[in-house]
Amino acid sequence: MNCPYCEKEMDEGYIQNMGLAKMDMGWYPKDGGFLSVEERLTTSKAFSGRKVAAYRCRNCRKMVIEF
Repeated sequence: MNCPYCEKEMDEGYIQNMGLAKMDMGWYPKDGGFLSVEERLTTSKAFSGRKVAAYRCRNCRKMVIEF
């Protein structure tokens, strides 16, 4: 998928809660496992226990999330 902002190729992956408190969210590459988090995003309870498909643009630091 190309970024709708800068039109460069986006990385395919997902966002999921991380850590014991399950309040931090991280972005994981599509082919990576649970321990392959590449970027911590924020602290939130909104995605507790869920895994949501997301595309990440490294160039402009935006995400497209499918839900």
